Amino acid sequence: EMDKYKHRKQVVSRLKPMVNSKPQWEAFNNYLDILIEEQHTSMEQAEHSTIVYRCQGSVLALRKLKQLRDESNGS
Repeated sequence: EMDKYKHRKQVVSRLKPMVNSKPQWEAFNNYLDILIEEQHTSMEQAEHSTIVYRCQGSVLALRKLKQLRDESNGS
């Protein structure tokens, strides 16, 4: 368990150049916002609850990526 945590920290720390570059980080966040909006549209048009649940899971994962800067910088 500790090895997984340590490995995660190492991987996240390698992303610091991207998350600390304002232009790159803004572009990445804009892209995530587009993907989230697409998932919201899919949810609105979904005819089955299973699709809604999948879209919700996708949005959750995309929002987690938006927190990457904080995680990388130890906040």
